[in-house]
Amino acid sequence: MNNTIAFCGTHRVGKTTLAERLHKDHFPDLQLIVELNSQLTTCSRGADADVEAAKRYLGTFKAARWSSFISDRAVIDSLAYGAANGHYCTIETLASMALAVASRVSHLFFVPIAIVVPVSDGVYQELVDQNIRAFFECFEILHHCVRSIKLEDRVQEVWEVVQGERQLVPWWEGEECQDKGVTLPRRLEETIAALRGGGAHEVVS
Repeated sequence: MNNTIAFCGTHRVGKTTLAERLHKDHFPDLQLIVELNSQLTTCSRGADADVEAAKRYLGTFKAARWSSFISDRAVIDSLAYGAANGHYCTIETLASMALAVASRVSHLFFVPIAIVVPVSDGVYQELVDQNIRAFFECFEILHHCVRSIKLEDRVQEVWEVVQGERQLVPWWEGEECQDKGVTLPRRLEETIAALRGGGAHEVVS
């Protein structure tokens, strides 16, 4: 089976830990791609940093020939952080790269904010989470929302989805997510509307 597995979500939700444990327990033969964006969550960085972070992961995926890897990010994160930071000049480029990844990764997982933990940038963290949800909803991206809390349960949940033993469940179909409305920033909404008719998947080969 040719597996390409990628996780996305805001910071401090356990993506890297989950990717590493999944690799160790179930997929040691797959290439593990983690921690390539050490500055991604810094809200004071320049707009170009979001694009460079996305290119770093996208380049690694392409070098792997879009085959046999587990990644703790999926470029969608870069788009969400760019929008959260108001870097709208890069949104179209980031959305195009995010769509390229979403259309090629065989198993895409969203790790939401499962437990509300007091953090200094909690509002920022929530905004990034909402931007990722908005991307999935607006482009109708096929993915699975990880709902387990404990690491062992998360690994088992992801394993069952990859093996085809569990149905893909987007974030909006979960009971706990039904009452969560998502509002897109106006500029991001305009960009998505433009990209819908422009063949964005073909921007990055």
